[in-house]
Amino acid sequence: MADAMTVEAARAYLDRVTTFEPPPPGFDPFRAEARELAAYGYPRRPDPKTEPDLFMLWEKAFRSEHEVIRAELGIDEQLLKWRQGEFGVSGWGAAVVQPSSYGLPASELANVAYGEWTLPRVSGDPAQPSTKMAVAFWVGVDGYILGRRQVVQGGVEATVTSTVTTTAISTVTTTVTTYVAWFEWYPAPPVSIPNLAVNEGSRVAVLLCTPAADRGFLSIQNKDTGVVTSVGFPPPPGFTSDGTSAEWAVEAVDLGAGRQLPNFGNIAFRNATAGTKNYPMDLSRASTTDITSSTSDLTHTSVDSGNVVVVWEGFR
Repeated sequence: MADAMTVEAARAYLDRVTTFEPPPPGFDPFRAEARELAAYGYPRRPDPKTEPDLFMLWEKAFRSEHEVIRAELGIDEQLLKWRQGEFGVSGWGAAVVQPSSYGLPASELANVAYGEWTLPRVSGDPAQPSTKMAVAFWVGVDGYILGRRQVVQGGVEATVTSTVTTTAISTVTTTVTTYVAWFEWYPAPPVSIPNLAVNEGSRVAVLLCTPAADRGFLSIQNKDTGVVTSVGFPPPPGFTSDGTSAEWAVEAVDLGAGRQLPNFGNIAFRNATAGTKNYPMDLSRASTTDITSSTSDLTHTSVDSGNVVVVWEGFR
């Protein structure tokens, strides 16, 4: 179990997160110099001749027309409270790739993951209409080797809150689902990006990198609005990325009533791509894991033609 962290202590972490000013009008990341890319929060542009697979991934993220905004940051207090005692892949409906599965040298560490998905409708359990539920959709690096107890991840969290109002003639349930972009290097605190607007049906794209063992980077875009923002962030004290895995995941968030997974229908992580500095990793040797309850699986995860599909299996 992680040591308890106060909200005040978590907010101190924000001073170590780097945000970036938007570039000037007409800025072309494909022609910009490396120092300009770094100044405006773009990750290093891979060489298309010597790093074609990484360049293709980079191109997916930034070829389309986009508007860069500076990220506003906050501590996700809901995730912070839950994270104090919860860690493990039994809470993931995920596909995982590991450099070791592809016969890569030990020096080749997973350091980049990319995925696109449409945010699904998320709803609570009709049998428990007043129970608050949450689920997170993300891409990440590390985390699959349980003894390491760390993961670098970023994506979107969805929370379902229902209010039941009873009158003399009827009972009315009002349900609100909120979506918020977020990232973290667990066990450092989870950080939200509230000014990147995302909602049910939004198409999002996430590029997550560990350009150095002690540096994380996230670029997240709402592909419908074209708005994108990036952040650089450090590891928690005493940690560095070990690059043992990359993953695309749905994660159950326990809000105090046990592992209650809201109904998200299904989600497809499209163009799921990961790699080391020198090698790509496709999904041909991916393994999968599912969210479990005491009696059954709550998800079913499959891999097909560059996509990771996670299906909700029902309330248990």
